Amino acid sequence: MILAILSDSHDHLDYLGRALERARSAGAQAIIHAGDFVSPFSLNPFQDWEGELYAVLGNNDGEREGLRRRFASLGAHYYEGPVQFKLGGLQISLQHFPYREEEVAAAQLQASPERPTLLISGHTHQPLLHREGALWLLNPGECCGWLSKRPTMALFDSASRQAQLLELA
Repeated sequence: MILAILSDSHDHLDYLGRALERARSAGAQAIIHAGDFVSPFSLNPFQDWEGELYAVLGNNDGEREGLRRRFASLGAHYYEGPVQFKLGGLQISLQHFPYREEEVAAAQLQASPERPTLLISGHTHQPLLHREGALWLLNPGECCGWLSKRPTMALFDSASRQAQLLELA
């Protein structure tokens, strides 16, 4: 299963649209977004997404009730804060803020070759694709490109257990 991983889109509809195009062309079956959509209208590009959408809200998601309604209309799996779920044979932990050392250590104990674990976060606007055995720490960087001038997203292939960073500009 190919997963498209995004974060920090901050209302940048052009780059968000490009990210969805890249997800489709890669054959992604699910999008995982680590927060900071910002406004409900920033979910409009997901109207035509045919796969699953998993998301957490970030610290800049101000109009939370509007976002909740929009997520519900899309049939998305969305959460206020940290969440764990299984997808594509993977154990996934998703939150907006970076993981603390003790959270990473606890995840390392759970990760196994049969069920690798992904810790996905955003917030820093800096990409991180780091593997420690069966554990992956993934931050796709910023989809918006506002701070770094480098809009990015990540793809993760659950079959090969490989991650890839993609530039959107």
